[in-house]
Order: sequence, then structure tokens, then C-alpha cells
Amino acid sequence: MKNVKNLVVKVYEINAFNVYLATGKEVGTGLSLDGLVAGSEQVHSFTESPFRRVRREFTFAELNGKRGVWMIELIGGGRSSRALIRKGGLHYLSRQSVAGTVLSVFDQSDQPVRGGSVWVAGREYQADKNGGITIPFSTRPGRQPMILRDP
Repeated sequence: MKNVKNLVVKVYEINAFNVYLATGKEVGTGLSLDGLVAGSEQVHSFTESPFRRVRREFTFAELNGKRGVWMIELIGGGRSSRALIRKGGLHYLSRQSVAGTVLSVFDQSDQPVRGGSVWVAGREYQADKNGGITIPFSTRPGRQPMILRDP
């Protein structure tokens, strides 16, 4: 950092599912944050000379132990910078059955997710008692985007 007397750090927790439904795209740093309230906000004051470049390190305790998507916005010295943080994630294994494609959803530690769901073509499919999510065969085959959800 250079020539920054006050730095405002805002942390927004983003609902990636709602963003995808509204825009049809994954969350990016160009996301409009107008109208959103930051989950946390900090103001840091610095006294270094405006001609000296200083390396700063910030930690964010609110991100510890959680899976999700956050936007961190740093505002200072007449500039704004953003960082998009993704922690954790879901993936799946699929198999074919007579009723359709059956998905098993796993978290970032390869542990099965119980009670998960899948959003495909504007419809949500819930997991059964064994954790399998059956997506029926379609009369219009083709590629469809899919969103994995964790309860």
C-alpha cells in the first residue's frame, strides 16, 4: 500500500445460489454490491509517509470454519479493490438407473452430504433417504447447467 491514510475493509457474504439464479452466471468481482450491507466493516488508519510503499496483511476471522463465497472490498486512497473468496465446495458422482441419473453429492473433504439437492433446468431435485438424487430422463436431451446445494 502507498499513500493511504485510512483504509475501509468491508466483508460481504454472498448467496451464490441467488446470484446464479438472477444472473445466470457464477459470482465474479464485478458483482454490484449496491443495497447490500456488509457483514463486517473495519477502518484502519496508517501514519506512514505517503511516498513509502508498505506491505500489509489482513486476517478475517469471520471466514474461519465456514464454507461459502465472500466479497472483500478495500477502499482507501481514492481507490477501491475487491477480492472474491471461495471456501469449500461440492462435487458429485453419477450413475445411471432405470429412473434417470442418480447423483451422490460430496463436500470438499469427500464426505457425503446428506439432505443435499440439485437445481437443474429451473427445478430442484431433493435427496432420498439414502442420499441419492435422481434426475429423471428428459424428452429434450442436451447439456444443462446444474447447481449443487447443501442444506
